[in-house]
Amino acid sequence: MDALVSSYPLPPSYYNLYTDEALQNQTAPLPPKPIEYGETYTVFGAEYKNDICFNVNLKDQGVEILYDENDHPKESMKYLFQRLHYQLISYLDDIHMNEENLLKKVDETRLILINMYHLMNCHRLEQAKQKVYDMMQSQINIIKEVEIKEVENWKKRLVDEKAQLIQSLREVLN
Repeated sequence: MDALVSSYPLPPSYYNLYTDEALQNQTAPLPPKPIEYGETYTVFGAEYKNDICFNVNLKDQGVEILYDENDHPKESMKYLFQRLHYQLISYLDDIHMNEENLLKKVDETRLILINMYHLMNCHRLEQAKQKVYDMMQSQINIIKEVEIKEVENWKKRLVDEKAQLIQSLREVLN
C-alpha cells in the first residue's frame, strides 16, 4: 500500500541541525552528496531514478568526435557549423548528380549534428553558472547603489544638522 504523502510536506527534521551557531562553529553536518547516475530517490512519495548523465563522452558512446577537444568551444562550434554548411550544399548537389552517395551524406550530416548537440550540452552547465553569477553581480550592484544613496542621504542630513547646530550656537553666543 502506498504511503500517504502531503502535497506540501514539512522539511526533514534534521533542518534543526543547521542553526546559525552550528554553522558558525562548523558543527553542522555536511550537506548530502549529489545523487549519482543510476541511483534512485524519493520525492513526495514517488520514486525516481537518476538516469541523466551530464558527463557522457562521445567516444564512450561509440561516436566519432569531429572537433579538436582542446580548442575553445566557440571555435569548435564554428568549425562544425562550417562543416555542416558544406555538407548540406554537397548533399543538394548529390541529389541531382550522384544519388548513390545520399545515404552516406545523411550519415555524415547526422554525425555533425550529434557533435554539435554534444558540444552545446557540455557547456550548458557553465552557461547556467555564468547566468547565476551575472544575476548575483547585478543584485550586488543594485544593493551597493541603494546603500550608497542611503549613506549620501545620511551624510547630507548630518551636514544640514551640523549647520543648524552651528547656527543655533552662534545665535546663543551673540
